[in-house]
Amino acid sequence: MAVDPRSQGRSSRTTVGNTYPQQGRDLGRVIEALDLHDLHLLGWSCGGLACYAYIEQFGTAHVRSFTVVDMSPRPFRPDGENGWAEGDLSFYLDEYLTPRIDQPEVLARFFIDSIVSREAAAEDRRRLMRMHLSTPRSAAASLLVSAMVSDYRDLAVHLSRQIPFANVVSPEWSTEARAWLSAHAPRAVVWDVQSHMGFREQSTEFNTSLTDFLMAAS
Repeated sequence: MAVDPRSQGRSSRTTVGNTYPQQGRDLGRVIEALDLHDLHLLGWSCGGLACYAYIEQFGTAHVRSFTVVDMSPRPFRPDGENGWAEGDLSFYLDEYLTPRIDQPEVLARFFIDSIVSREAAAEDRRRLMRMHLSTPRSAAASLLVSAMVSDYRDLAVHLSRQIPFANVVSPEWSTEARAWLSAHAPRAVVWDVQSHMGFREQSTEFNTSLTDFLMAAS
């Protein structure tokens, strides 16, 4: 089962609650309403932050295992710090966001180019563009701010000792991710994908690795 968060995908658009803690609460309501148990929880990209937020608020009583696909538990690091992150906060703001904030299509294209491989089909790019632009700019901005202040490193360490915990990483972060996990969550399972959307572009390899992890966690 897949869940579209509020203001994204096929979910209704709202001007309030566009944060990852709220997405975690929304996920909790879905799980409660459907009476789900023994979940193999998986979050891709910032969906991983929503899953962290769910576990932080509701615990792991309904969760058998957790897989994060290409997202650090702390997406952005302060200037001057090292370690696993999507990037330095000021660099992201100055070089990525600020020059394109008034050009949503340019920003979307820049983002899509960063998450797919060069071989991605044109139709895939167009579909991603439509999906990206369907989220209201106010909601996207709120989610970006929420990601900037997210820090689930302590929870990641705790989870790695409590339940089967996997991290899937693309080449940009592989070295830093493996070093951090080895030092702080050595029981975590780690495997690489070729891009941020490697689960689609490298689906056979990804599904094989995920199936192996889920079978071991069952």
